[in-house]
Amino acid sequence: MTSFSRILVPTDFSDCSHVACDAAVKLAKQFGSTIELLHVQEPPAWQGFVIPELVVSLPDESSHSLEEFIRVRSQRALEQLVEQLQHAGVAHVRQRTEVGEAGNVIVRIAEEEHFDLVVMGTHGKKGFERLMMGSVTERVVRRVACPVLTVRAGNAAVSVPQSAQTSGGGSS
Repeated sequence: MTSFSRILVPTDFSDCSHVACDAAVKLAKQFGSTIELLHVQEPPAWQGFVIPELVVSLPDESSHSLEEFIRVRSQRALEQLVEQLQHAGVAHVRQRTEVGEAGNVIVRIAEEEHFDLVVMGTHGKKGFERLMMGSVTERVVRRVACPVLTVRAGNAAVSVPQSAQTSGGGSS
């Protein structure tokens, strides 16, 4: 039977990413898996129009360049997500941030580091909106060698299919 010892969960901190994290937690608890959270910082759309060294200052925070501000906020969000997953019962949670085009980075890491499963949320966009925005999830599903579990935002409950369950796999 299939066992998922290493699960990659890309996150952009959206509701749809949180739904994917919930699904990954259920699988990790069942199979005793390690979850690795991956946040990919894409080069900003405004690059070339705004100076990256532009200083950003918010109340109760020190001043940072715009790039540093984004990096610090992402790191904090990842740390909070790690704590949430550990509190939910996943013993082994790792985190990392990479820079690049999200789909390419996710595929590269999943393959180079031999993950057993990628769990991703999807917004479920269709038609013109999907054509214009693209779909990171679709690109990953089409290119990565390992299985990909996609979870649509708005799914309140995620159940593990019987075909993915093993007798004697991980703990619940």
